Amino acid sequence: MHEVWTNAQKNSLTGSGQIVSQRIGEFLDKSENLSEELEVEIEILNETGVDTANLQTRLASYKQYIKAARERKTAADTVYENESATQKDLEVANNNLREALNNVNKANQILKLIFGELKEHGFKEISETETENNNSKTEINNNISTN
Repeated sequence: MHEVWTNAQKNSLTGSGQIVSQRIGEFLDKSENLSEELEVEIEILNETGVDTANLQTRLASYKQYIKAARERKTAADTVYENESATQKDLEVANNNLREALNNVNKANQILKLIFGELKEHGFKEISETETENNNSKTEINNNISTN
């Protein structure tokens, strides 16, 4: 009976972890696309003579956090795909997802600073993307708390 219970727990952890990982992946894909768009916007601003060194530094930090989140997500996915993963392995995978979310949250803090500075220079259309990303973050945070 203990083995049945253990298998049920493993299946539950794996299933919920995969769902959260998928959501994180979708968010990271959007974030990577957004960083490309931001690069273009910053370059346009730079070409008009505005000093964009601070924006470029923030964007580099944003990309690093997104990259770190992607690495943690990939590490978790490797465990979830392993049918012989132990309970301990699944706990490590869930911790990797939590770290991925932590990196996403740090990236979002930087993103808010970038948007704030870009808004000062008239780039208002980007704020729509900010709202969309914040909604994704909230959705992901709500899901991870169930693990």
